[in-house]
Amino acid sequence: IIVTGLIALGTLLTLFAVALGVSRAISRIAEGLAELRNYNFQEARAVMDRGTTLFSEMREVHRSYDALLDAMDAFGRYVPKMLVKSLLAGAIEPELGMKEMHIAIVFMDMQNFSSMCELILPQDLVKLTAGLFDACVSLILDSGGTVDKFIGDCIMAFWGAPQRLQQPARAAVEAV
Repeated sequence: IIVTGLIALGTLLTLFAVALGVSRAISRIAEGLAELRNYNFQEARAVMDRGTTLFSEMREVHRSYDALLDAMDAFGRYVPKMLVKSLLAGAIEPELGMKEMHIAIVFMDMQNFSSMCELILPQDLVKLTAGLFDACVSLILDSGGTVDKFIGDCIMAFWGAPQRLQQPARAAVEAV
C-alpha cells in the first residue's frame, strides 16, 4: 500500500509539473498574441523569449508564432502601421471598393537632389537620404498622415484616410 501510494503521489506530482509547464507556455502565447494585436512587436517577442518548454508541440507553436511576427512585421513595412493597427483592433472593416473622402496629398522632394548626386559619394547620399526620409516619415506619422510611397528622392504622403481627419490639409501643412 505504501509503495502504491508513493507511485500515485509521484504520478500526481509529475502530472502537476507537466500541466504547470503547458499552462505557462500557453499563458506566454496568449500574452504575446495580445501584444501582437496591439502591434507591439518588440514586447511580443520578449514575452515568448522568457521561457522554454520540453514539449515539441509547444516548440512548434513557438516557431509558428515567430513566423507570424515576422510576417506581420514585414506587412507593416508595406502597409501603413496605423492601418494595420486599425485592422487588428477591428476599427476598420476590410472591404473591396472605394469611399469618397476629403484628403490632402503632399509630394516632398529634396531640393537640388540631381546636382547633389554628382557631388557626393553614393554611400554618403544613401545616408543623407535615409536620414531625411526617417525625419520626414516621423513628422508625417506623428501628424496622422500616411506615407504612400517613396519615389526616388520624393515622399508621397496623405492625410485624412483611412482614418478621417477634420482638417487633413491643416495637418499636412503643419507636418511639413
